[in-house]
Amino acid sequence: MVLKTGDIILEDYHHPNKFIDWILSLQDMFDKGSFNHAMIYVGEDKVMSADFDGIKIKSFKYNPDTHMVLRYDDIILEEQMFETIYRYFSMVPKSYDYVGLIQASICTIFNYFTGYKLKIFKQNLKVFCSELVYQVYLMYGIDLGDIVTPNDFLRCDELYEVHNINSF
Repeated sequence: MVLKTGDIILEDYHHPNKFIDWILSLQDMFDKGSFNHAMIYVGEDKVMSADFDGIKIKSFKYNPDTHMVLRYDDIILEEQMFETIYRYFSMVPKSYDYVGLIQASICTIFNYFTGYKLKIFKQNLKVFCSELVYQVYLMYGIDLGDIVTPNDFLRCDELYEVHNINSF
């Protein structure tokens, strides 16, 4: 199967900074999942991603050992999603939201122990990875629900896993 514009790509990512990698590992442990990074497929072997060094559109190579692909539905018009992604990219600040990452981790731990889903309180326009993907879908007109971490996409009933992705 071929990737489509708008596909959500989850990644099991290990950061070279030990503190950040520890935060991501802690989040995974309490979030009951193995993915700690989310990106959105743009097309032409590229993704838009909120990485620790900023928000960018970059080359992408699918790896079945570290990636999972989720798709909303086949009714997404790829051309309109492509336009939405680039419109979003032109509007959003290009720096990463480290505070949001820490807030998301705290929310995840709180949710784990209480069962109550906390919302992240935003005081800036910066974004982290799962927030970026969520906001692109919202701008397109699709509300995916309570998304805080990449693993929350796995619990979204509107998304399904795409199997047998062709490696490029």
